[in-house]
Amino acid sequence: MAEIREAGLVEGTSPRTYRAVLVLYALLFIAHALAIANDAQGTMCVSYIIILLVQWLTLTTAVWRCRHSTFPNSFRWVLTAIALAFVSFSNMAALAQAINGNYNLVPGASLFFGGIYSVMIVLSCATTFRRRTLRITTYIDMLMGAFLGLLFFVQIFSVVSSEGSANTNDVVFIIRMFDVIGIYMTLIAGVRLLGSESSSRRHFFFVLFSFLLTSTLLAALRNRLLLAYDNRFLELLLLPSFFVFGLLGLRPPPNWMARYKPKQSIVHISEGISPLFRGLGLLAVSISIWRDHPTLGAIGVCITVIGYGVRNVITQSAQMANERSLISLQRELQNLVVTDALTGIPNRRAFDELLDREVSVAKREGEPVSLLMIDIDLFKEYNDLYGHVRGDECLRTVARLLAGALRRPSDFIGRYGGEEFVVLLPRTPIAGAYTVARRMNKVIVDADLSHDKGLDRRVTVSIGVTTLENFGISNEELMHRADSNLYHAKSEGRNQYA
Repeated sequence: MAEIREAGLVEGTSPRTYRAVLVLYALLFIAHALAIANDAQGTMCVSYIIILLVQWLTLTTAVWRCRHSTFPNSFRWVLTAIALAFVSFSNMAALAQAINGNYNLVPGASLFFGGIYSVMIVLSCATTFRRRTLRITTYIDMLMGAFLGLLFFVQIFSVVSSEGSANTNDVVFIIRMFDVIGIYMTLIAGVRLLGSESSSRRHFFFVLFSFLLTSTLLAALRNRLLLAYDNRFLELLLLPSFFVFGLLGLRPPPNWMARYKPKQSIVHISEGISPLFRGLGLLAVSISIWRDHPTLGAIGVCITVIGYGVRNVITQSAQMANERSLISLQRELQNLVVTDALTGIPNRRAFDELLDREVSVAKREGEPVSLLMIDIDLFKEYNDLYGHVRGDECLRTVARLLAGALRRPSDFIGRYGGEEFVVLLPRTPIAGAYTVARRMNKVIVDADLSHDKGLDRRVTVSIGVTTLENFGISNEELMHRADSNLYHAKSEGRNQYA
């Protein structure tokens, strides 16, 4: 069944398919145990073949998830599928050596493919895949991942040959190194799991974390027991981690994980620290090979420091650019909130906010503030006569003319609603307000906007003027006075102020 992409939820296979896979895993485990118990010649070959079948069955789970996921989760499943493929290649190499009668606890060819597996897992965990990821940061990530793999191989084959090693000290060193790598990968997957916002991403890291944790613990136990006891039943410990991956991958996430919602701080820390894990891994391997390979070690340290530094600079620059874009967008949105869409001048909300501020300043400083309420005369008749399109054009023209009549930057004009406009004049006594009102009446008349039902067959405005000089009155009372004076101007014949 497909993943529910729109909601970011994850479904599993049908119960019938899940039970079939579960039974198949159980049969392979039993077959493996019986093959080991047989203790006949060629037992190890049969054991490797069964392990290979288990790995391929698990690989199909990753491929299935990849086909039913969307980017970037689909790409994580791709990398994990490739990693599992290299695990199977590692097992094939061990099988080839077993067929030739060369059984070795640390076969060189298997270690080679195991190293590639580790690099692919680190890339799937430590890279924050995004559609808009800067290309240069992707190149830096690839370079650091490739060099990490190179140094890892140098580290391995400095200790063992392609045929492996029978030296106990070499074997112990390789075992401990893979223990550290397993813990390292498990830690990365765990951090990403805690910081994953979407259900599909949490499901991926939950499956991977469970697989890596089981694999690391059981591999450490198996390898140490094999050093002390020659018991082939310990090979059974190689299978459970693949069972965990395959079965969890086919099921939807458990309820507790689906309900888990990480805090934004955890999300940011998880995504921010992920590239650091890759850098720390490269730095650690570079330092570990420094004594035997000083040139490669020095190059590795330089790539780590420079690569991580350049990556941070680029990422920070991109974040700063995004922040500037967000600030610009925020300003645009704020302007939209306080701007009248039709006329382009401030709206009533902007006026209400400014009125509160200017009245507070006027009361504090003892300065007068004047208010003008303006109404287009007979505008309903204008709309009925010419239509709403011409009416909107008339509103825009009147707004532009009235705004042009103001002289000071501190003077404010806004659309109050319908055909009404409001003007706020800070630090302006009543005489100054009359001067502005007179100028506005004149500029509208001089524009000679045609209105067959208007006074003198043109558009005119009436203006109500008031000034706040008695600081004991409220804003509502101030507005009421201006509105009353506007009504008085209209009742006296329009095209005037009062």
